[in-house]
Amino acid sequence: MTTARLGVHHVVMDIGALAGILREVLAPLDYKNLDEHPAFPGRTSTTERIAEHIAHEATAKILALSGAGAAPVGDGSEVRVVVRESPTAWAAFRCPLAS
Repeated sequence: MTTARLGVHHVVMDIGALAGILREVLAPLDYKNLDEHPAFPGRTSTTERIAEHIAHEATAKILALSGAGAAPVGDGSEVRVVVRESPTAWAAFRCPLAS
């Protein structure tokens, strides 16, 4: 995540909350044939599409959080996802955190 300001505890977001969100978002993709996954109907599960899917799913879950562990929204805050196929082949996707 990137943000223009820190949250109430002087961090971008509670790392425990973010780790839980990542586990939830990645679990349905783990060890699956992604070309048959419901998130990619009629489309190839390219690295770019996977990064886009993860970014949108994580952003929705982050925006659903409230309280001290939540991330600051607006002011240019965004979720950035990088998916690597190898050390030299990768794709990234950015999703704004706007309420």
